[in-house]
Amino acid sequence: MTIDNIDIEKNIDLSFLGLNDKNISLKIKKPNSNKNISMCNLLKKILYTTIREELYLYIATGDLDYRKKTKLANYFKLWKYLNKEGVIISEGTYIDEIEIIRNKEIKYFGAIKLNSFNSIEDTVKLLNHQINSHLLILPKNINVNDVINHDFTYTIKENKKYLLHVSNVGGLALFKEGEFDDMHCGFIGIGSSRIINYLSKIT
Repeated sequence: MTIDNIDIEKNIDLSFLGLNDKNISLKIKKPNSNKNISMCNLLKKILYTTIREELYLYIATGDLDYRKKTKLANYFKLWKYLNKEGVIISEGTYIDEIEIIRNKEIKYFGAIKLNSFNSIEDTVKLLNHQINSHLLILPKNINVNDVINHDFTYTIKENKKYLLHVSNVGGLALFKEGEFDDMHCGFIGIGSSRIINYLSKIT
């Protein structure tokens, strides 16, 4: 099904990723020559849908690799580091970062709740800048840090436990699809069938 230049397909075959989860593909049929514009337009539709259905939309992001637990790392954590890089989500609600420690090394993860359409361009910028990032739709009563505390990576097939938890709490994770030189772009969403149905009627 195609709505407003967006190809929408439910429950595509993800067996090549080792996944059998309920999913949805939202793929922009003919992206603008500047793909960021197309991604912004799609993200606006996703945000509108979550507001209409009384859900929360977050961007979840975090370190790709573990790093040494130093005073400098502890000072910058995640938000100060991104701020230093010039990546700031205007009008977003920043949730306190969480730490995941292993063998005296550390990763920082965090989530930003998207409250306004004014945050859209900044969100696409963060998705492009921070490779280990994705969108996360959750019911309002779910604590986002309880979800991202399960650790995630940008490689979908490595997120089986994380995606299972997202689905169990009634949420949906949306991973960006399509790099700068691809002929398409969009998202693959994995999780709640209820949210998949909402997004399948995106307008």
